Amino acid sequence: MRVLVVDDAAVMRALLGAILRSKGFEVAGEAAGGADALAQYRALRPEVVTLDVTLSDMDGVSAVRALLEHDPAARIIACGFSSQRALVDAACTAGAFGYMTKPFAPLQVAEALERARNP
Repeated sequence: MRVLVVDDAAVMRALLGAILRSKGFEVAGEAAGGADALAQYRALRPEVVTLDVTLSDMDGVSAVRALLEHDPAARIIACGFSSQRALVDAACTAGAFGYMTKPFAPLQVAEALERARNP
């Protein structure tokens, strides 16, 4: 499964990318912001997007809406710390398929991606 990793923190992108690769997923690309995520999504057509709910250029809810406006079938998994639960919930209400809590645990990542693969 091809995954686009969106997070404004390079260390979080690297961590999630390493976990994804260790679980057999392909990191199709990375983006540090919402506008870049939309451009990468259009260019790469990943099967799933992991999306941080706090980005430097737009909030996660706006990013979810932008991606779904471009492709209503987009599979988006919102990501955030437990203290950001309200933002994660708002992203899910806006259309994100699921969520993952930071810091990422390999089993949690694999389960979230499998749910996205087999809804």
